[in-house]
Amino acid sequence: MKKKSLLYYTVFSLLFFAACTEDDNEKPAGLYSNGAFILHEGTFGHSNATVAFLSFSTDSVKEDIFSSTNGRPLGDVLQSMSIYKGKAYLVVNNSNKIEVVNADDFKQAGVVENLMSPRFVAFYQNKGYVTQWGDGFNGCLAIFDVTTLKVDTTIAIGAGPEGIAEINKKLWIANGGGWGVDSTLVIFDPSTLKVEKRIVVGHNPQHMVKDKNGYLWVLCSGVSDWSNSENDKPSSLVKIDVNSYKVLATYTIGKNYHPSMIAINKDKDALYYGAGFGFNGIWKFSIDATNLESAPIIEGYFYGFSVNPTNGEIYVFDAKDYVSSGEMTRYSASGQKIKSYTVGIIPKAAVFPN
Repeated sequence: MKKKSLLYYTVFSLLFFAACTEDDNEKPAGLYSNGAFILHEGTFGHSNATVAFLSFSTDSVKEDIFSSTNGRPLGDVLQSMSIYKGKAYLVVNNSNKIEVVNADDFKQAGVVENLMSPRFVAFYQNKGYVTQWGDGFNGCLAIFDVTTLKVDTTIAIGAGPEGIAEINKKLWIANGGGWGVDSTLVIFDPSTLKVEKRIVVGHNPQHMVKDKNGYLWVLCSGVSDWSNSENDKPSSLVKIDVNSYKVLATYTIGKNYHPSMIAINKDKDALYYGAGFGFNGIWKFSIDATNLESAPIIEGYFYGFSVNPTNGEIYVFDAKDYVSSGEMTRYSASGQKIKSYTVGIIPKAAVFPN
């Protein structure tokens, strides 16, 4: 993660965002099939990143399932997790690796090593594509084989690449700026191993989701000038036609407001955005709206959030003091609080195997 924001916020998401893959609908069965994986970054430099599991059947949280299963720590700063063909890929940023486990029981299945500040991973035709910050200014894409787990190609891609998704047999990558500023979305062709197109969007794009009509929505977090907020650059939502590569609309969120995560509801007709240092609330935006809402559906300052794709519930994460237990709270899709849970150190996202 960005070291300058370790005590403040993550520039993520999640999609979630767990990245989109060609196996999005795969449903691993077993010990960890009916619930949600909760990702905890852990304290930078302490190698105390963990994964917990919220069981839907018992409504209880089982802590640190990686260490309890494999008898060793996961590593330093858990950035994200994606599931592909029955395996879970845990991107451990400051340990420069991806731990691979069986998704149903979390038993170790290998390690992708020798990465450079990895962020997120997507998959296409048995290859993994990892966004990496590198030195924070010159980011790259690492490509590994899912059978051997060996990196065979590394390609320069832009500054601080973040979210990545497979769309129409291409890899779409958001260049989040890293230690500087970038405003491009990259379309990478895995068949030629070349960048096919760079689309200029808003300042520091982070993550993206597809709506029910096939349009891509990109969250651009803008730029914070920590010494003088007058120099901030605005955050925005950008709508893109994935076939023509054209920007169809841009909605400015605010000059001094810098959300870091985006998600979509289960019907794929409404977006949620929020999380990030100093950003208040989780906000909802209909894909057919012409203006942003005037108030969030959930108030509060959160380190991260995720949306359950099955029932539309919103999970928000509070890192509290960043060195001890955090809190996860479930809300309904319309923003009503359901329940809070004590979880691990610096919780940031949930991944849903079903």
